[in-house]
Amino acid sequence: MTKTCIFVEGQTERIFLKYLIEQYLSPPTFTIDSVKLISNKLYTIKSSCSIDNTDHYFLIFDVSNDSKVLSAIIERSQKMVLYQGYTFILGIRDLYPNKKHDKTKVLNYIKQTLHNNGLSSTTRVILAIMEIEAWFLADYSFFRRIDDCLQVDYISQNLGIDISTSNPEDYNHPSKVIDQVLTLIGSSYKKKEKDVYRICHRLDYAKLCLDQDLHSRVPSLDYLIRCLNEALDINNR
Repeated sequence: MTKTCIFVEGQTERIFLKYLIEQYLSPPTFTIDSVKLISNKLYTIKSSCSIDNTDHYFLIFDVSNDSKVLSAIIERSQKMVLYQGYTFILGIRDLYPNKKHDKTKVLNYIKQTLHNNGLSSTTRVILAIMEIEAWFLADYSFFRRIDDCLQVDYISQNLGIDISTSNPEDYNHPSKVIDQVLTLIGSSYKKKEKDVYRICHRLDYAKLCLDQDLHSRVPSLDYLIRCLNEALDINNR
């Protein structure tokens, strides 16, 4: 059995990852549990009764803070690998509030920090550019699944952006783009739990996970899928 812990910075990432794993893998080969860190206390969101008959176990670890993903990995992952049987550790965080031109510097810092703490072989950190909502926009067709009037042409005519050709990693605030589109139908996206579920329930995960053309346009999403594949294949290397 593989055991993978995925450290995320908040509920948006936690909800998205749960949907993605559920759609990417086929039951009953996997189990997903979720925990949330609040004021240094760990709370269980979802816990399995048993993982004895599962091939892949995932723990989604919500650190509840934009800046704590790396520090939580450094603090906890070595013990998880050495004493709790975890085979792989992933971290997912937004590049924001850093600027886009800081990407290389941030990635180098993460890489060096993992190396300095002896975690390079078991740990990967994925930066969503600029926010995880860029991965939502990679499947822009979710808009018309919310409301059929939110077609590409209608959005372009009203907002002056072509979501079918633009690279979602080029937006400084992908979440604001989603909010602007949804205002066209009198709705909004404010990163609330119900907002995230509304979108994640409508994403095409086969496209997000398998479309190589999309992956070439959105390298951070491509890296996420490659890291998941690496985690799943850990026992076969």
